[in-house]
Amino acid sequence: AAYALSWHPTKPLLVSAGADEKAVISGMPGHTESGLELPKTLQHPQKRGIDGEVKGNDVALSTWHPSGEFVATGCFDGAVRVWTESGTLAQEFNEPGLRALFSLEWNPRGNLLAAGGLDKTVAVYRPSLGGQVQQDGGLVQHYKHHSAPILDLAWRDDFTLASASADHSIQEHSVESENVVLCYTGHTGEVNSIAYDPSGTLLASASDDRTSKIWTR
Repeated sequence: AAYALSWHPTKPLLVSAGADEKAVISGMPGHTESGLELPKTLQHPQKRGIDGEVKGNDVALSTWHPSGEFVATGCFDGAVRVWTESGTLAQEFNEPGLRALFSLEWNPRGNLLAAGGLDKTVAVYRPSLGGQVQQDGGLVQHYKHHSAPILDLAWRDDFTLASASADHSIQEHSVESENVVLCYTGHTGEVNSIAYDPSGTLLASASDDRTSKIWTR
């Protein structure tokens, strides 16, 4: 099964993520990229269950850095991994307690990476992007205010992040504070998707309650 796709911001490259512990960087037919051997497989480790049994580790998310120099992946093991464009692992984040990830988003500047999922929390990381593999470190905020899994994330700007949850609410956070800045309530079902308009003054949401709403700040 294939779960996610993301186009490179400036090149005809596509990264896909799937259920076989892999993400793959591919080029368009007939296209060659200088210095890259395509397709390039980003091999992820298998996960180990509570009982010690080795299980499959689906790669559910993949997204290019705004510069196109890196790609981030999110897995059912809760880990966030950052890879170079050539397919080398550059950094790994594995915050204790994180489980399957459902959303992974770079901020517009590309210096922060937010992840949310099954454990009901949102982690914001600051990758070093220096080319040396690092474990953890770089955790900027870990928001634990929702009461159900995180289904989507959206950046308003480089410092403001919204999270949509199965608890029917949307929360807005500032990376400079551990508190909730705004909370939007009104949906009667899980909130599956959120998006800011280009001005950042309007926030749209789509829910299992069969409605889409537009919120003002």
